[in-house]
Amino acid sequence: MFKTNEEIIIIQAKATTPIPTGVVFWSHDKGTAKMLFQLQKDYVNQTLSEGTIVPICLDFVGGRHIYHAVIEDAVNGIVSIVLEDNILGYVGRVTGSIYIELPDSRSLDTAGRFTFDIKRSPIDENVPELEDYYWQGFNEIMAQYRQTIATIKLEAKELLDSLTADVTTAQSKVAKLEQSITTANTNLNARIDEISKKIDDNDVFTKAESSANVIDQVIGNETSTRNITTDMKNKVATSVIENPNLAFTSYGATELLTPENGFETPQSSYDEISAVDTRIFTLTRSEANKPSQLLISWDILTIAKKNLG
Repeated sequence: MFKTNEEIIIIQAKATTPIPTGVVFWSHDKGTAKMLFQLQKDYVNQTLSEGTIVPICLDFVGGRHIYHAVIEDAVNGIVSIVLEDNILGYVGRVTGSIYIELPDSRSLDTAGRFTFDIKRSPIDENVPELEDYYWQGFNEIMAQYRQTIATIKLEAKELLDSLTADVTTAQSKVAKLEQSITTANTNLNARIDEISKKIDDNDVFTKAESSANVIDQVIGNETSTRNITTDMKNKVATSVIENPNLAFTSYGATELLTPENGFETPQSSYDEISAVDTRIFTLTRSEANKPSQLLISWDILTIAKKNLG
């Protein structure tokens, strides 16, 4: 329930005499003293875009109050204010003025002025004195500040809870990992002990001992001789996996070149020298005093490993 008065405010550049509303509000009109204003320009209702603020300044002897009006109807430009209890402690005439602050940082004074009176209700013996200055925006800022602080506290709690959960999970994973490592070490040590026991029980040679003695043990002699034949069978050019041996050719030198100065032969040449058969590999060069050179490289170590293990 409100005691309401509505006035039309014309937005114009000309200064006008304040509108004598004839309104009287009383000190006992707490929360019910409402003033409505219809904003017009060129006698057409002024639409208020989203984000527009309408400050209303109330001046009285010795001070002023500034309200941010509530936009009741943005399309038709209707705004309102409800007098706070602190202004109802004043007794006398109040002069009001209306302003518009647009979202794009522009602002204007509507030039709309009005007056009304506040009187003491007989029932109110002790009414708090009126503050000299009151700005509603301060309360709005404090409300936003409190909301921001509450939001920060909530986000901080959520973050702390999340970090605590992450730390707990990490600690659990570390404990499981440590247990897995301990179990693996235990199993490995047990396996090593088992192998060592079998070696001791069966007089098994180590790998080095076996490599040095396996041939002699097989043939029963202190020393032995083995003939190993190597060739270029299954050779693939630029690869040493199928066959580790290599062949290089070089041209244009008057003296014998070192291996690194030659070029590896192509696959066709490898096919010709791969084995003793009817295919013949011929290397010729027509320049005088610059013979063609052929280098065959045998990877003895790899061949021995393949034959002896």
